[in-house]
Amino acid sequence: MADTASPSKRGLSRRGLLIGGAVGGGLLLGYALWPAAMVPSVPLAQNERSFGLWIKIATNGSIVLSMPQSEMGQGVMTELAEILAGEIGADWRTIAVQPVGPEAGFANAMLASIWFADLNASDVLDAPMVEPASDADAPLADGDAAEWAAENAFVVTGGSTTVQMFEGPLRQAAAAARAMLCMAAARKWNASWEALDTAKGFVINPDNKEQRLAFADLADAAAKENAPSPVPLRALRTDPLHGRDVARLDTPAKLDGSANFAADIRLPDMVYAAIAKGPMGSAAVEPDAELARSMNGVVDVVTGEDWVAVAASNWWAANQALLALKPKFKVAGKPANDASIAAALADALRKGPGLKVAEWGDVTAQFGEQTTRVFSAQAYIHAAPHAAPEPRSATVRLKDGRAEVWLASQAPGDARARVAAALGYGLEDVTLYPMLAGGSFGRNYENDIAVEAALIAKQLNRPVQLTRSREQDLHASHFRAPAQGFVRAAVDATGALSALSIKIASPPVLPDVMARVSDHASRADAAEQAKGLADRNAVMGAYSHYAVPHFHLSHFPADVGIPVGRWRGNEGVVGTFLLEMMVDEVARATGAEPLSFRRPLLTKHPRLMRCLSEVTRMAGWTGGVKDEATGRGQGLACALFRGGAIAVVAEVEPNGEAIRVTRLSAMVDAGRIIHPDVARQQVEGGMLFAAAAALSGDVNFKGGLPVQKRLGELGLMTLADAPEISVEFIRSEAPPAGIEGLSIPAVAPAIGNAVFSATGQRKWTLPVR
Repeated sequence: MADTASPSKRGLSRRGLLIGGAVGGGLLLGYALWPAAMVPSVPLAQNERSFGLWIKIATNGSIVLSMPQSEMGQGVMTELAEILAGEIGADWRTIAVQPVGPEAGFANAMLASIWFADLNASDVLDAPMVEPASDADAPLADGDAAEWAAENAFVVTGGSTTVQMFEGPLRQAAAAARAMLCMAAARKWNASWEALDTAKGFVINPDNKEQRLAFADLADAAAKENAPSPVPLRALRTDPLHGRDVARLDTPAKLDGSANFAADIRLPDMVYAAIAKGPMGSAAVEPDAELARSMNGVVDVVTGEDWVAVAASNWWAANQALLALKPKFKVAGKPANDASIAAALADALRKGPGLKVAEWGDVTAQFGEQTTRVFSAQAYIHAAPHAAPEPRSATVRLKDGRAEVWLASQAPGDARARVAAALGYGLEDVTLYPMLAGGSFGRNYENDIAVEAALIAKQLNRPVQLTRSREQDLHASHFRAPAQGFVRAAVDATGALSALSIKIASPPVLPDVMARVSDHASRADAAEQAKGLADRNAVMGAYSHYAVPHFHLSHFPADVGIPVGRWRGNEGVVGTFLLEMMVDEVARATGAEPLSFRRPLLTKHPRLMRCLSEVTRMAGWTGGVKDEATGRGQGLACALFRGGAIAVVAEVEPNGEAIRVTRLSAMVDAGRIIHPDVARQQVEGGMLFAAAAALSGDVNFKGGLPVQKRLGELGLMTLADAPEISVEFIRSEAPPAGIEGLSIPAVAPAIGNAVFSATGQRKWTLPVR
């Protein structure tokens, strides 16, 4: 019998790779076999010619990039297009982008490798280590994870991996297309194609300035050429666009309102639906729908497993009828509330078992030494919503045994598979049209809304647009996981940091997300599958970049009874907060200046040390001493995260019982930067997001649902509250880092350390208050 256990439950293995059912079909083939072996499924217009999976060139000169990643405002559409245009030698004005659905050639092998490496962690404390029964059960190597990702069409946007994953393949594809264009021109000129070049949409002959042909005139002939192997890449120093601030492709349409989001779709005979969703694990009680059906504009009431929806001629009428309906839900057991969540975290931390993520030296012995000074703290991190500007929406049309879905999703393969299963269709009968997203921050891994829209459309036999109200968007959210941490540090007789121990209890987010994304499990089933599984990804921000001789880091899985999911900078937030707060605590308690205390501990990380030195210069670092004239304090924190380094100085000002962040300064080493302005936008936006979350934005729970119902109830930062932000980048030729996520983890501890500077009080909670 086939092993049907979830990859998130059993760990992805070679056995799972060989016998697991494919979602997308087909393996990711070596580039040497392109283009013959990889037939693109992107449709071609009459005047377009295919140059493989990534590129189409039209006979009017336009160049179309196939875009597999979700554009959520983070700018990846522009960055990938800039990589393509620079390598192929295009005129930026001729570049267009076409979103494409999930298929093998666009699989995110990097994210798969990262996630599955974490899922296969073993060495559980207080429990026997489970050895593989055979090589077939061994954790997958990177190459195997890439094959699994392709076979399962793991086309996922997340982990700030888009540029890191796709820069190489896209440059290869663009260089191949450039070579084919040069080959076509060389035949016309009876020249050597290797001697030709491209610039601003033309093939040129550097030795003969009269020889110049437009891409448009060569598209037909070039598409019939065979790409060379190996493909000659352009030296980055000769790339006319690399590192330049080209105009963002998504900005004009967003400014004039022509950009389409899922809620902008209009179809003949379409109805609009509003939905109410119960707590995780609940069941909907069949409502008395006559009142709703009698209201103006209402078409019908539809009940699902854990939801109730009203369809009407417009969304407002649907939502008003839904409110009048007052849907009810049955919950098995006692639904989660603030007290039960806190108790579950405390029990997990106290009772174990936990996963030993990292350990060196002997922390236990160090804490027992009479010559050492020991510090300890307990921290609590509250659950937080994503609070994206755009409430989730999906539009579905069913016709002739086929389904069309308009949806913004970070995991479109999961969305397509869920809709197919819910309708009893084959995967090939579901077409997904990827839409722009108005923010996400990890929320759009959840695809329940597409299934709900499809089931409503099936019952009504009409196209349906389902949009959640803001309240229901919060109800259906997967939250930043709440956590409780226990941190201990020891200082030896010389005042040097000798030991660190960090233990964190939190729900196992990554196994939960993988159960949903790869196994298409419901949120309740995913939580059940993940129950008891440790998640080293959840604590990686605490992995010490400091050269401390004795170190211990572990994760303790907790069942908190609420849906949890990925969140912007997710795995870096909790751990970095605990690590950087404790290092600052030790520095100040021993009379050391926080920057000077960190310097000897960072000898192995010169990139991070340089960020620290430079950010203190640009921020006017005063050593963290309170400014008695203004009452302001400064705090410092740093992080190595997603391939880059960042250091942050925060300045805060007490205002009664509240705290106002007046200034944030950041020095960032993000490796090679594709588009400087997009990089700056990502860091500035990320720092504002992190600062808002550090001061407010958490949710309370009652009856398994969040108490806060609207954005205004979350206490989010307004424009008037926003701090002055200064960001600088260190010039680097290192590979690109994941900038969007890199901007998050160091902000909260910098604010927490600044609060101590200003008030003398150490706030071991997030939000800091």
